[in-house]
Amino acid sequence: MSMMTRKSAQFFQLSALSLALGLAGCGSGGGDGTTVDSVAPAPGSGGNGDVGSNPSTGTDDTTTEEPVQVGTAQLLDTQGNVINSIGLDGGYYQVKVVDAEGQPITNAKVSFDIDAEGVELTRSTSGSVLTDADGIAQVFMKPQSADVSGAYTVTSNIEYEGNSNTSSTTFAVQATDVALNDIQLGTTNLPSGGQTSISLKVTDSAGKALSGVLVNFDSTCGQIPDQIASDSNGMIEVVFKAINEDNTLCSGPVNITANSGNKVQTSQIVVAAPEATSIIYTANDLTLGIQNSGSSATGQVEFTVYANGVPATNQ
Repeated sequence: MSMMTRKSAQFFQLSALSLALGLAGCGSGGGDGTTVDSVAPAPGSGGNGDVGSNPSTGTDDTTTEEPVQVGTAQLLDTQGNVINSIGLDGGYYQVKVVDAEGQPITNAKVSFDIDAEGVELTRSTSGSVLTDADGIAQVFMKPQSADVSGAYTVTSNIEYEGNSNTSSTTFAVQATDVALNDIQLGTTNLPSGGQTSISLKVTDSAGKALSGVLVNFDSTCGQIPDQIASDSNGMIEVVFKAINEDNTLCSGPVNITANSGNKVQTSQIVVAAPEATSIIYTANDLTLGIQNSGSSATGQVEFTVYANGVPATNQ
């Protein structure tokens, strides 16, 4: 065999060996050494190589949207600004109710509740309101007194055509430093059985008028309202009467006290002693015998002394 022929044979043997080794590496993989031809799955077909959009099922994802949803839930001050705490002025809790497409739901019933005492939900006697054309429902929240403070959670429960949803928001209540200012007495000297006005202004420590603040009143004699809330200008006005509920008259110094929380203001009115202005006969019928008739001539006469139409004592 010539030199050229031997080289060609050797080249052919090497090529055949390389081909055999390549086929063995690609075709093997069965556990028993059996060669198995395989074809890679097409991308996205759900085979072992590419599971497509859903690894567990090989199908497209499908999200079930709630038919009634809370679009927004927020706390607003009286000017409509978003806040996370309220003071004595109070604030609004507002929710927007939408459907699965994000469109507002009208006339959904929204019931509001709060988790602790100290804050009142007002502007709704039932505690529930209906959403308006924009899907909005809101309730006004106000601390019951100036010293209320801490964390609270308000919850809205939504119902519409047999579907429901719930939303909760946590907020803080800041205690308010209240001041009782400008106490004015109509007069400091009253006649017996007389009356006079008393007024004061409720503000915070910076002098801003506070509305809806409850102020308690008391007097050592006479009559005065127990509790009054300040108006939109922070003003309170009451009337003191120098006569007790049992119709007895006051006399001498009478202390008037106004307080809200730990803030107290005291004033004094001097009531004049009662003066008798009339005497009314109040005894039973009296029968007297005629002189020299021999009949008994005994009896008892009663009179009541009045001062300005009121029974007067110690006269």
